[in-house]
Formats: sequence, C-alpha cells, structure tokens
Amino acid sequence: MESTENKQPEHDALIVQLTELNNRSRWYTAQLWHIPFAYFGILVVALAQIKTNKTSYFSYILLFIGFFGCFALWHMYGLINGVERAVRELQKIENQLNLRQTAQFRVGYIIPLFIALIIAIWLCIGFGIYLL
Repeated sequence: MESTENKQPEHDALIVQLTELNNRSRWYTAQLWHIPFAYFGILVVALAQIKTNKTSYFSYILLFIGFFGCFALWHMYGLINGVERAVRELQKIENQLNLRQTAQFRVGYIIPLFIALIIAIWLCIGFGIYLL
C-alpha cells in the first residue's frame, strides 16, 4: 500500500484549488463592502420611518439598531479572517506552482468603513440610552 502523506498534490488539483480560493477571497472582499453599506441603509430607512411615524419607541429602536450593528461588525471581522486565510493559502499554492506571487492581503482599504460602522453603532446605542 502506498503512503499518501508525503505526496505532492497534482498540478491540475492545485489549479482548481487556486481558482476556488481566488473566488472565495473575492466573495469575502465583496461582502466586506456590502455589510457596512447595508447596515447604513437599514439605519437610514429605520430613522426615516421613525421620523415620519413619530413612534414612542424611538430609544428602543436605536438600541436595537446599535446592537444589530455589533453583529455586523463581528461578521466583518470574520470576513477579514476569511480573506486572510484564503490569501495565505493562495500564496502557498502560487509557490507550489512556481508562479509569481500576486496574492496579497491588505486590510487598510476597509479601515474607514470599520471606523464609520463603529461610530454609527456608538451613536445609536448612546442616543438610545440617553433617550430612555
């Protein structure tokens, strides 16, 4: 019986894995942009509905939106970890295939959205508590 522990993956299998990891990293990155803008959209629509309906539950709605934002932030953190894992594996496969290393992990472009999301969360929670 032949041992499979020290066998290198076949070239075709590495190409398929390279493609899948590339698709996965793109999907994670797209979600990194979608999540904060979807949250801001929900926030604006909710605030517009509250203003037009003059509800007495304004503080509770703000608290709910603020805590919902915490989950959005948590999801974004998980997505960043997913992108990092996918890029790390892409780099390994590029090395195995003797390709020029083009996969890079840079998180700097998403930091402004993280900061904006954190500020929106704190404002919602802060105003929600203040209005109670």
